[in-house]
Amino acid sequence: MEMKYLVARPWGGYERRMITLLSLSFGLVGLDRFIIMPLFPVIMRDLALDYQDLSMLSAILAFAWGGSALFMGAAIKVLGPKKLLVLSITLLSLLAGASALITSLVGLVLLRALMGVCEGAFTPVSIIVTDEVSQPSRRGLNLGIQQALFPIIGLCLGPLLAGVLLEIFGS
Repeated sequence: MEMKYLVARPWGGYERRMITLLSLSFGLVGLDRFIIMPLFPVIMRDLALDYQDLSMLSAILAFAWGGSALFMGAAIKVLGPKKLLVLSITLLSLLAGASALITSLVGLVLLRALMGVCEGAFTPVSIIVTDEVSQPSRRGLNLGIQQALFPIIGLCLGPLLAGVLLEIFGS
């Protein structure tokens, strides 16, 4: 009996580009999730919020993310994974930019809920696309790289970036 082994192709251009884009995109989702926390004292002062309001801002995003992720299987079947991926990250980017224009707690809560829906749409479909573009021998590595950029960018760079932005622009 002859055994055949999978021979991995070199980490090609398309696979490398897609993994890089998906990883950076998921890292930006992490940045959105965690950059707000070091900014809470400034947000509290500017919008006259208390700690309960800030907890609600974090919780609504998490609940919307989880709820959205539960129903994305149906959306993937309707739109296809790549269209849903592009749509979710585009909407998330636009909503993140719009958050600078919000001046009330209700507006910020609604906006963070919409952002959570977009993040909940992006996360499962990005894992699917990462799996699809990866060589079988690199699937685990590529998924690990993609998932690792969420905390690396969000938790490590987010607070640093928040401090730099506050130093440059003030409040």
